[in-house]
Amino acid sequence: MAVHQFDVETAIQHGIEAAILIENIRFWLTKNKANGVNAKEGFWWTYNSAEAFHKLFPYIERRQICRVLTSLCTKGVLLKKKLNEANFDKTYWYTIPSEFMVENEVFKPEPLINSIGQNVQSNGQNDQRIGQNDQRIGQNDQRIGQNDQRIGQNVHPIPDSKHTDNKQQIIKQQINKAVDNSKQSFFELLSGYGIEGDLAEDFIQHRKSKKGVLSKTVLNSIQKEANLAHITVAAAVEIMLLRNWQGFNHKWLEDTKPAQGRKNLDFTTPAQYVPNPLGDPNEKIIN
Repeated sequence: MAVHQFDVETAIQHGIEAAILIENIRFWLTKNKANGVNAKEGFWWTYNSAEAFHKLFPYIERRQICRVLTSLCTKGVLLKKKLNEANFDKTYWYTIPSEFMVENEVFKPEPLINSIGQNVQSNGQNDQRIGQNDQRIGQNDQRIGQNDQRIGQNVHPIPDSKHTDNKQQIIKQQINKAVDNSKQSFFELLSGYGIEGDLAEDFIQHRKSKKGVLSKTVLNSIQKEANLAHITVAAAVEIMLLRNWQGFNHKWLEDTKPAQGRKNLDFTTPAQYVPNPLGDPNEKIIN
């Protein structure tokens, strides 16, 4: 019988589901750091997919796992990147930047080896590699060097406050860079559907307020309904914003015809859109 655990303080601050995922990610990061593997771009990393997380924790829905991970990355608790060598592998790698920065460790970067089904078998995710038996042959030699390194661990100087400040600054820069890249990717995605400028900015904020996912699948669904309504995707998004709809269905337009004597808005062109002046300009973009 599997036993799952989490940190109570983390659960109070971010929720139980987030605490469970963080504890799992922390476990693998600790193991990878101890084994000296998956050190890239200044951090120790572990990788997994939402589907694999769902199989590990079947009581958390897959979509909820995606939302929780996105929220934790937005807050800077987690940092995620695609560090796979193969372009077809879209698996995200995760780290806890405040705890697992590479500092003064001597390690040999491990080559990424991707195999079918690797992400699903998460219980052994960082150990299951092609050439695993060859790595184990060299483990005894590595342990000899580990004992020598431990002898010198006790004589490390106490870090000064300046060094700590520099470390925090590097972490902050890494997080800000990840958030900026994610924000830019949203605008590039929307631009492909003719949603640009203030309309794109307000639509991102709208999806965040509705706790909705912003993805190509969602936009394709809106595009399909917009085609049935004989309007552009941008026009459909304008209607969603003006009527505070979370989604879009062409049949809803038939149910909202104007009363007699009132002029109906023409949404066949996107030129009418004006951003809401009451919107909060300081609200952060979703990650």
